Amino acid sequence: MAAATLVSGLLCAAPAYADSGWAAIANSPSREEADYSWSPSATQAAAEAQVLQKCLVQEHATDCRVVASGPSCAAIAWDGDEPLNHAHGGVGATPEEAIAAAVAAAGPYANDPAVRCSWNPNPTVW
Repeated sequence: MAAATLVSGLLCAAPAYADSGWAAIANSPSREEADYSWSPSATQAAAEAQVLQKCLVQEHATDCRVVASGPSCAAIAWDGDEPLNHAHGGVGATPEEAIAAAVAAAGPYANDPAVRCSWNPNPTVW
């Protein structure tokens, strides 16, 4: 039930800066790496397929999964679990909202947040 609510929330976020585009982040639970796909012209299906392919190729992983996906901004943060930190995603209308959601999902030891927004072709650190 919680997963369905989370997915529903991810897919229903309202875009803030653009009327089109998508951002997605993927991760393999067996690796501490993230892969990103974002574009003002991407659809949800295209962004998610591209990010899963990047994860498969770049991480040499067969267990890749989308951890954040949204029409505006998608973010990732890592928890403090050992021996591998786990990725937690969040989405929002702004970079700050997406990062806040990812950090909240990762918990009190959240670290290394990163964000990509569909409307920004040249991401920077927010």
